[in-house]
Amino acid sequence: MTQEDPHQGAAEPILDRLHRLMSTATVFGDPIEHDGLTVIPAARVVAGGGGGRGVDQGAQREGDGGGAGLLARPAGALVINDGRVIWKPAITVESVATLVLLAIIWLARRR
Repeated sequence: MTQEDPHQGAAEPILDRLHRLMSTATVFGDPIEHDGLTVIPAARVVAGGGGGRGVDQGAQREGDGGGAGLLARPAGALVINDGRVIWKPAITVESVATLVLLAIIWLARRR
């Protein structure tokens, strides 16, 4: 008779959930249509996972694990009008702050 390891597959539910989150629907939202204009919102998505396990037969130690993360920020939108597709980038506080910081650095180096 074999005994099943209680930690076997501990990371599987985490990885399955992360896999479901990382789909096209996570990046592209539902199209919005109005007066012949279609807008498809898009996001920049970053995901991470984790894992773990353990068992030390000599000291009767056990283990476990877990972890996952998902970060989504607006990236912009695809705008479809009269058969033309145009990318409209999202203007976020982070993007404006980055541009301002780069401009300050560039001006400081010119002096």
